[in-house]
Amino acid sequence: AVNHDLKGPFSVRYPKASSINFDPKGKPKILKIGSWEVLREGKDVAILAVGSIVDEAVKSTDLLKKSGIAPTVVNARFIKPFDETLLAQLMSTHDQIVTVEEGVVTGGFGTTIMNYLNENNYSGKIKIFGIPDDFVEHASRGSLLNQLRLTSSQLAKRIILILSKDETIKEYAEI
Repeated sequence: AVNHDLKGPFSVRYPKASSINFDPKGKPKILKIGSWEVLREGKDVAILAVGSIVDEAVKSTDLLKKSGIAPTVVNARFIKPFDETLLAQLMSTHDQIVTVEEGVVTGGFGTTIMNYLNENNYSGKIKIFGIPDDFVEHASRGSLLNQLRLTSSQLAKRIILILSKDETIKEYAEI
């Protein structure tokens, strides 16, 4: 971020949650600005997660696999600019894209991705999971994730519901 050569400001967000994979003895690597990282390879649904919610998205994959769903999980570590090359690849290989964020859905990351998909004639479906544009009471992060249906198990159930054509599974996944 310090050495970026883009015009304008550069923002780094530090979430309240702790780091998932931090090795104090590890060698830091320089990330290409705007690049995303594929954490899990799959074919049924692409889950684009941003920020500290990435861990919940990754944890949801075990539950999805038990239901016969092979998800691709992407750490969308840059919001702007975002990885248009990887997103174009996902558009061509996935009929379903889900975005997950701990930000307000209206005008947020998912909306940006939805606009890009629409502008580029994506024929699949997109679903945006995040915080509604309403007042949310103060609580612990875990409690809020549960209330907003953003825990790994709730994400898995919501994705199963979206993908399922079997009414029995839909009934199970309904939350």
